Amino acid sequence: MLPQSSFGGCGNGVVEFGEECDGDGVGNGGETAACNATCTFSVCGDGVLNTSDSEGCDDANAVDGDGCSSACLIEDGGACTDDTECVGVCDLLDGNTCEPSETCGNGTVDAGEGCDDGNIADSDGCSSVCLIEDGGACTDDSQCIGVCDLLGSNTCEPSDTCGNGTLDAGET
Repeated sequence: MLPQSSFGGCGNGVVEFGEECDGDGVGNGGETAACNATCTFSVCGDGVLNTSDSEGCDDANAVDGDGCSSACLIEDGGACTDDTECVGVCDLLDGNTCEPSETCGNGTVDAGEGCDDGNIADSDGCSSVCLIEDGGACTDDSQCIGVCDLLGSNTCEPSDTCGNGTLDAGET
């Protein structure tokens, strides 16, 4: 870090001697996407966490696989409070940890899933393969283990069952 100015100091919003930057440079001090709170330019890998620059972590290197990615995002398994901190997604329902996106059980309904309740247990309304179990509300067959009764209850029902709103094999 550069020596601090004796005039107003870092954080007053005015770039002074010894500072690379100071807030927005026109009177508004504090961290910005371009400037760390230490009045140094924000660069991923500089060892200064700058959440305004969308960093979830900054471990002072650009190495993947050490918990903090080369893009300064928390890697899978690390603690998190928000999706924006993670390489994947932050599972807020099960331990506040970063998990790969597009994974059943991460608490986020991803492509191909009808539900995702943060676990991979059956018989809780959302199956272990992240499809809505019988009796759950639906809008499309692709969300359900069985079929979605779009003509009646708008709930998931077993397929091949008379009265489920779908003309199944053997029915007329």
